[in-house]
Amino acid sequence: MLRVSDRGLFRGICKGPLLLETVRRARGLFLARARRKVALRRAASAPAYDDWHKSHETGSGPWYELVKDSFAASEILEGSDVLEIGCGSGQFAAWMATNGAASVSGEDFSPVAIEQALAAHSEAGLSFRIGDIENIAHLDESFDVVVSCETIEHVPHPAKALAELARVLKPGGTLFLTTPNYLSITGAHRVWREATGRKWDEGGQPIANWTLYPRTARWIRRVGLKMQETSGVGWYLPVPRKSSGYELEIPQPLRRWLKLSAVHMLIQATKAQDCGQQGDGEVMGPTATRRA
Repeated sequence: MLRVSDRGLFRGICKGPLLLETVRRARGLFLARARRKVALRRAASAPAYDDWHKSHETGSGPWYELVKDSFAASEILEGSDVLEIGCGSGQFAAWMATNGAASVSGEDFSPVAIEQALAAHSEAGLSFRIGDIENIAHLDESFDVVVSCETIEHVPHPAKALAELARVLKPGGTLFLTTPNYLSITGAHRVWREATGRKWDEGGQPIANWTLYPRTARWIRRVGLKMQETSGVGWYLPVPRKSSGYELEIPQPLRRWLKLSAVHMLIQATKAQDCGQQGDGEVMGPTATRRA
């Protein structure tokens, strides 16, 4: 047991420059190793996403219906410049282009997805290009509406991706973000599978991050956006030999109360007109550097 004098000496050593320098170096090595690991993981995921898009249909899903319902409840799409990041083969981007948007830019990390989109769609005001959600090649404050469906869970840095989505959104603009909520029955099933050594990859996706509604909401607030609406759909019981599980039929009146336990979540968030003000009232620093 340390005596009083020994404790004072121990505290002095812990606060000394040698320990601080050791901690600083260890932290630097850890972060450098983590960055290298993420870079390798990202590079390895590129061909995997191409292969995934060759064998999967990306134009439908309950998350798109959630976004459509939100559009129908307002006139927000009418005359808007829209970015859909993670557009896949372009079906939803084309739908927005023919349902009121002034222009729609569809972007995806996969060259195969963009090739499919260009081959299938030629609506007026619609364009497609290869793009990275963690490094969006648009100027600050370029879009009235930004849509990202089921994408941030498949990139190395979801929080960084959200910062980019906020950066390209105009003041007063709206983000429509869908991502899984593993604070749900599906999340409990994932815990059990991973604890028993079985793979969880969301249908072959090379990256499948843990996204939970409270965590996603915190990321959104940190980048200065104000949460406006949330909605959810999809309650599934795990069933052997059925990858998606058995979907529970929840009566419509109950869905509003159970939405935070759904696996498919839509968050609608806006950027303040005064873009120097965060969604929670804290003053933000200078805006990010514009990209050409």
